[in-house]
Parts: sequence; structure tokens; C-alpha cells
Amino acid sequence: MDNNSIISAIVSGVIAFFTSFITTKMTIKNDNKKYNNDLKRQEIKDKPKFKVSKTVFRDDSEADMSIVAAAFENEKDDNNNIKFVYDQCYKNNDELIHFDYIFKNVGKSAATELYFITTSPKNSSIILMEDKEDFLNHPFINYSELYDYNLIESGDSIKIRIYYHKDKIFSKIFSSPFCIVYKDEFGNYWEQPFFEREVKLYEPSKTTHKDLMQSISVEIALQCFENPLLW
Repeated sequence: MDNNSIISAIVSGVIAFFTSFITTKMTIKNDNKKYNNDLKRQEIKDKPKFKVSKTVFRDDSEADMSIVAAAFENEKDDNNNIKFVYDQCYKNNDELIHFDYIFKNVGKSAATELYFITTSPKNSSIILMEDKEDFLNHPFINYSELYDYNLIESGDSIKIRIYYHKDKIFSKIFSSPFCIVYKDEFGNYWEQPFFEREVKLYEPSKTTHKDLMQSISVEIALQCFENPLLW
């Protein structure tokens, strides 16, 4: 065999090797992509999902989370700093009324880290009932409370009690005043807007941890109060 034949055989072998290598790599990549797409579709299919119902008014049995939905105003003090003002009526428990809502996981997998969030950051806070006195004595803003005591398995329910002042029950006309955001077993985050007057939850839509943290960030809100054009 002459030198040209040897070189030609080597080149052909190298080309065949790399062709096989690239083909195999592309096949593995396509298989992985298909697997990941199938996995994502399965995660969506098996996601948690909540439905809500309302219990009897003035039910005094224990709730898993008791919160006060409190309206506030903002103004600037003598040093031009933003301060938040809550009506002192919220301190009088006799002037508060509450509604109880049962959130049941009717999806196919468990949920965890359930956030209950106000969607009106310009003028409303979410306050734990047990922290109400301290909060109102040192008024600030807070946009969410977290239920993370237990996994909420498929079929499980939690009860959230919402307190309002009897003369200050607020609601949005064209959008939900609250929403819930929670994490599934695969690490995905889901959001469901909550219309408390209609006792209705929208279908879950996918969100991200980053978007969640931005939506409840007090630091971002303070920047917006300082510069309202940022809202």
C-alpha cells in the first residue's frame, strides 16, 4: 500500500469517527431534550392546584393562618422620609370582622411554601393577627405571609382567616386583591389570583422565585414610594 493510500485510509477513518461521534452526540442531545420536555409536561400535568370555599361567617375554630388586611396611607415626615399611617381602628378587635376560606389542594402533587399576598402594594398590608399590636405601634409595610409548617398534600386543606375593619373592607373591581403563590415538589412556583368576594381562584400559572420575591419586596416598594413613576 503506497503512502497516498495509507493517508487516505487514515483520513477516511478520522472522518468516519468524527461523523459517528457528532451523530451520537446529536442523538443524545435530542434524547435529553425530549426527556426534559416530557418531564416538564409531566410536571405541569402533576402540578398542585387549589380550589377555595368559604366557611360559615364568624366561625371561631382555629385557623392555619390568621391575617389582617389593613389599608394604609403614606406621607412624608419633617425630614422628608416616607412614613406609613394606619387607622387606629385596627387596634380594636371588636371592630374587626373575619371571613374564613378553605384552600384545598385538588392537584396531583404536594405544595409547600404557600405565600398569601396582597396585590395592592400602594395601599394595603398583610399582617399576622398575632403581630397586629406590635405592627401598628411601629407601622411599616408587609405584603405577604408564608405558610410553611407542613407539606400540603393532594387532598389536604388549610384554613386562612382574613380580618377586616368592618368599615374598611376593600376589594379591587377589575383584578384580584390577593393571590397565593406556592412551590411544587419539582421546585416550580405557581400563582393563583384570589377573588375573596367571589370566593374564586384563577387557574395556576407558572411564575418564578425571582418574580415572587420582587412582588413582595419592601425594598422595591420603598423605592416606588420615593419615586411614584416606578410603580
